[in-house]
Amino acid sequence: MRAATQPRAAPPEAAAEQILRAFGRMRSAAIDLRRRGDRESAAEVEQIAWELVEGSAPVKASYARARLGISDPTLRTWVARGILERTAGQPLRVTLASLARAEIQAERVHMGRGMTETVEKHLRWERLAATESFQRALSNLSAATTSPPNAHRSAERRSLALHRAIAERLDERSLTAARARVRRWLKQGGPVDTATAGRWDTILGASLAEVRKAIVQDSEAMRDLRQDSPFAGVLTEPERHRILRESA
Repeated sequence: MRAATQPRAAPPEAAAEQILRAFGRMRSAAIDLRRRGDRESAAEVEQIAWELVEGSAPVKASYARARLGISDPTLRTWVARGILERTAGQPLRVTLASLARAEIQAERVHMGRGMTETVEKHLRWERLAATESFQRALSNLSAATTSPPNAHRSAERRSLALHRAIAERLDERSLTAARARVRRWLKQGGPVDTATAGRWDTILGASLAEVRKAIVQDSEAMRDLRQDSPFAGVLTEPERHRILRESA
């Protein structure tokens, strides 16, 4: 009597394909949940997705190379740099989780010359951003750079006070110097952006009296423009410090 044959096990590559497809569907579901505003469920689904690939068997390097569409030298470079994490033994195998990460990053960047370096930078950033020390440093930086509610308005008041003094001191000579400075901004493409320089060019094209009136307007547009003032040198440094101190 012939013994019953055991079902043949699926080859490792076929199993990896199934896992990666499931991984992709779960990440898509997490993205959809996040778009709907359900961040908690999205994070849970994504965690399960990563646990799925992280708990899977490694795959041959040849399979990873075919999935990524890269050459053998590029693959070995990625392994050497840790983009693809190799496991012990021969033939060369890499973890499925590292392959999944590389595929995700390869989708996000422009493929072509410099791809290895670009993918590597993205992966290094992802690993850094996930660390507790990075999150702590980011939190500290945010706290240090977040202005109190009235900080911006205080800066705007000081800028307005400076420009009121400039308006009083402004003459044809200093107006001509400001116009020349704005023309240099436009010609050189910086350091002030072209749109801002263009708005200043329009304002400074008016008469002296009109310019004096315009630069002290307490409008949102002028508050923004005063952040990149072309009137350097109209006030002396002692005058500037005194006005800033008095308007603080």
